Amino acid sequence: MCESFAPEVFEVQPDGSLVLLTDEPPEGISKAVRAAAESCPVEAISLEEIGHTS
Repeated sequence: MCESFAPEVFEVQPDGSLVLLTDEPPEGISKAVRAAAESCPVEAISLEEIGHTS
């Protein structure tokens, strides 16, 4: 499920483990990344909001 929402960020391995392909997802896919985290059946994904300071 996770990979289907954001395949440019997550990849499920044959053994079922999840690989993070990038720790900084491209702009414009935050909704897809959030949907992946919310739909993960084993809760393997958690999100942390990081604020940017100027």
